[in-house]
Amino acid sequence: MTTATVDDKKRVRLPNARPGQVFAVEMDGGKVVLTPVEKVEPKPRRQRLIKTDFGRLILSERLPDDEIVAAIRQDRDRDSESAGLLSPIR
Repeated sequence: MTTATVDDKKRVRLPNARPGQVFAVEMDGGKVVLTPVEKVEPKPRRQRLIKTDFGRLILSERLPDDEIVAAIRQDRDRDSESAGLLSPIR
């Protein structure tokens, strides 16, 4: 059995613990039980481009870069067609 000493800031160094690792703490009388807890990653939210009242595109949530570029190109093409301009060179 290994022992650990609490320092003046109530910290204990656990020999096999990784930095940032989270533990559930259970106290039963004079006994303390630490159980490792796995972090639950939040589900990524889907984003989309929204056109504002001023005609600007804003991002509602995170999108892959290629989808952002495609949406911007599509919007620019639509604007240039409605203005009677030639489509830009790509």
